[in-house]
Amino acid sequence: MTLIGNPHYVEHHRMLTLRQHLELVQSDNQQVMELKQGLENQKEQSRMDLYYLEKKLKVYLKENDTLYSTQQRLKSELYAKDQDLDALNSEVLYWKRLYMNLDKTMCTEREEFARQQDLWTHRESQLAFRLRRLQDSHPEIMDTTMLAPYLLPSKDTFVYDKEDFLPPWDNHYDPPLSPPHQSKSQPSPPITTPHISNLLTVPSLQKGFARLGLEAEQQQTLPKQLTDAQSSCLVNQVGGVLDLGQSSMENDETSQLMLKDKTSYEDCILDSYVQVRSNDISPKHLGSTEPQDRLPLEKRNHRTNGQSPLSRQARKLSLKNELSKAMLSEHRLTLFSEVMIDEIMALEDTNEAYKSYINNILKRIMNDRHTESILSIDPPEATATLKIIPSTLARAHCMTSISPSQQVESRPTTICKGLGNSVPLMIPGKISNERFNSEAS
Repeated sequence: MTLIGNPHYVEHHRMLTLRQHLELVQSDNQQVMELKQGLENQKEQSRMDLYYLEKKLKVYLKENDTLYSTQQRLKSELYAKDQDLDALNSEVLYWKRLYMNLDKTMCTEREEFARQQDLWTHRESQLAFRLRRLQDSHPEIMDTTMLAPYLLPSKDTFVYDKEDFLPPWDNHYDPPLSPPHQSKSQPSPPITTPHISNLLTVPSLQKGFARLGLEAEQQQTLPKQLTDAQSSCLVNQVGGVLDLGQSSMENDETSQLMLKDKTSYEDCILDSYVQVRSNDISPKHLGSTEPQDRLPLEKRNHRTNGQSPLSRQARKLSLKNELSKAMLSEHRLTLFSEVMIDEIMALEDTNEAYKSYINNILKRIMNDRHTESILSIDPPEATATLKIIPSTLARAHCMTSISPSQQVESRPTTICKGLGNSVPLMIPGKISNERFNSEAS
């Protein structure tokens, strides 16, 4: 009881409890600091992870953009390829149809050709048979005809030469080999149909006629080709001569201009020299000289003839300069007139714009009910009171007249008596008063 009631013991006990409490608080604080450090480390780690993830996200977004652009480009290329494929398919269908049509036409032409060939072969065999019969029945007539060179000789005379079988249009025609010259006693070989058919076939005749036609065309076109070549050569020569003449004319003009410049320069130098020389002559020489009237006629003519060409040439040069100046001034005048015409057109356009602007203002004024009594030419009624608005008077004072040729859907002008002086106005639209209508009619 004495210890408990002792104040020192109480203080000591309190100090111990406070110390224990302080140690507990310090341990808690240490734990909190460790926890805070761990949280900061975790926060830093999460920040690093977030930065890494953001970078990765940017990379993914960039890749996504590139993939999207690539996808769009591939889509456009695919669409273009589809269009090309459709065009190619349509072209393939067109060519298939064309091939089928050509195949059909070729088949029909082939059949027609085979039919015509059969007909011509049959006709050829018939003609060969008839010719053989004619040769057997009338040998003396067949020898004198124009077809004798294409036929075999008769049984009596089998001797023939190779040139007898050559057609007139073919110098390289080789007939079938014939036996050597036989005598009349030897038996003649039998006449066969293929030999005659080989000599007198329609294709060979057609080839011969075609060859003759080509030769005739060549003979006809050869002089024409020669004349065309000669004419083209002459045209080229004439063009060369004209070019040479043009160049020579240009050279002549340049030489004349140079000569004129040189003579004018020498004339100026000569005039200055003569003036200086005349100033330097002494009075005694002047006294000894004869007057101009007493000089011989030859000397006077020599002096005048020596000075006249230079003066004439100078006069020509001055006239040429004046002509060039006049032409230049005329050209400038035309340019100035063109510029003035453009300015006049621009001013006319501006005037039209101002006219339309004033017409719109006048239409707005007429649509206003307050200005109807002011702009009317009828006397005001006794009961009605005329109210003049200052703004209306100012508007009426600012308006100007417009010529009748420039009016657009307008009526004749009226006189505004709101001010002391009369102001002509254009009144577009319709005005409901009998007096105005009677005057307009």
